[in-house]
Amino acid sequence: MGAKEELKVAERWSPVEQRVREELAATARALAELGWTKLIFNHITARIPDDPERFLINPYGLFYDQVRASDFVKIDYDGNLVGENKWEAGRAGFVIHSAVYRARPDVFATIHTHTDGGTIVSTLEEGLLPLTLEAAQFYGRVGYHSYEGMAHDTDERERIAEALGQHPALILRNHGLVVTGSTIAEAFHRNYNLEYACRIQAAALATGRPLTYISHEAATKTVQQVVGSPKRSEPLLEAIRRRLDQKDPSYRL
Repeated sequence: MGAKEELKVAERWSPVEQRVREELAATARALAELGWTKLIFNHITARIPDDPERFLINPYGLFYDQVRASDFVKIDYDGNLVGENKWEAGRAGFVIHSAVYRARPDVFATIHTHTDGGTIVSTLEEGLLPLTLEAAQFYGRVGYHSYEGMAHDTDERERIAEALGQHPALILRNHGLVVTGSTIAEAFHRNYNLEYACRIQAAALATGRPLTYISHEAATKTVQQVVGSPKRSEPLLEAIRRRLDQKDPSYRL
């Protein structure tokens, strides 16, 4: 990326917003590489630190491996576009993510996916089981919201927020996952761990063999260990960005 391109980017919005946009774009590329996408229909969002009543959402119409920093759409809690945007925002993305941000001022970033493992577990009556280290990190920390149809109605936001409560993650029954974070890195890391836990659970159940469960005491200890290390996710996003800077730095534009 040349000096002129960097100057052009810097003049569009504040440096702090540019940083958030780049982190969102890097997260999108990482999810695309994992194959944890559903065409153009899932959502990655984050608040704008110097304008917290508005948030950035990936554009409706681009695959995750195409999206760049400048493509993210700025909207408010009512779904109105803010400033100049090249794209539109998807309706379901606005409803789900605005529900989170309106109710949880502590949440900075949110990821919604329809991945295989998460969708499978969303159909199970018992939900997420404490079978693995990754699942134990969400012990007592996952909400459940019943399926009401495609998330296009704003009145569903209150029920989404109520189901999420103070949990870091929400399983949308018969639908998929919603994962939050105090940073974009934390949201991505939590999303990875929750989806991984769901995939292992689905595979373990498919064996038909008796399962061993993590004890209440061990799962509770795991949660305390995770909560006690709030910055542990940051090096992950830094590593993703370093790799992208080597392979395809255009995500920054």
